[in-house]
Amino acid sequence: MLTKSFCLLVGIFATFTVANAGDDGWVPVATPTIVNEPATTVYYPPSSTASYAAPVDTYCMPQTQVMTQRRYWAAKPVYETSEREERVVVRKPVYDTSYREEKYLVRKPVVETAEREETYTVLKPVYETSEREQRVQVCKPIYETQLQNRYVTQYMPYVSYQPTYLGWGVWGQTAVTAYAPQVMAQQVPIQTVRYAMEEEVRKQPVTTMKYVEEHQTRKVPVTTTRWVEEEKSRSIPQTTVRFEESVEVRKVPTTTMRIQWEERTEWVAAGS
Repeated sequence: MLTKSFCLLVGIFATFTVANAGDDGWVPVATPTIVNEPATTVYYPPSSTASYAAPVDTYCMPQTQVMTQRRYWAAKPVYETSEREERVVVRKPVYDTSYREEKYLVRKPVVETAEREETYTVLKPVYETSEREQRVQVCKPIYETQLQNRYVTQYMPYVSYQPTYLGWGVWGQTAVTAYAPQVMAQQVPIQTVRYAMEEEVRKQPVTTMKYVEEHQTRKVPVTTTRWVEEEKSRSIPQTTVRFEESVEVRKVPTTTMRIQWEERTEWVAAGS
């Protein structure tokens, strides 16, 4: 029983010694603050691990677990971003355009039209008409008229009366028309034609054609082309480039890191 009590006291004393070690000024490894350059920013990872002295080991295990409170300092990185102005010299291109006059020669065609007289010979037809006598045998018709008797049979009507019984002992007469043939003589004129040969003198037109030379004059257009040189001027653009230096102000972000220490408390088993 005495041995167990002694071990318990030794464990409590060791735990109290470890718990007060944080108050004795344990200093963890400090990380330097890094200021980044404007062009390239490089960050170094902070160390969040603090190194502490190992607690005193006890070799006596109590039967009941005793909890003790331990305080320690933890490093926490804090990042701050700020902007700084940086002046930069920039070369900007400036384009200048000017015009210069250039003279050149141009050949232009000039077309001139003139007329010249040309004489040529033309054959013109000339028609002449004359009459010549021509004897011709002609058959001329001779008409003769004669009277000829022609007998014609004609039927002439005549009326005769015939007795007709009317009834009741009464008789009457009825007119009946009949036709009797009768021969009649008629004189009919008959015309006969006979031809007699006779000589006639006829005048027949005769047309003759002959060609006569005739001189005519006509105007023929003559076109001539000549080239004339003409001086002209034109404007040719010329572009020159020059660079001007100007100062620009740029805002460059800068990130800094600092370590902030904070005190933390935790419950641990005594002797751990």
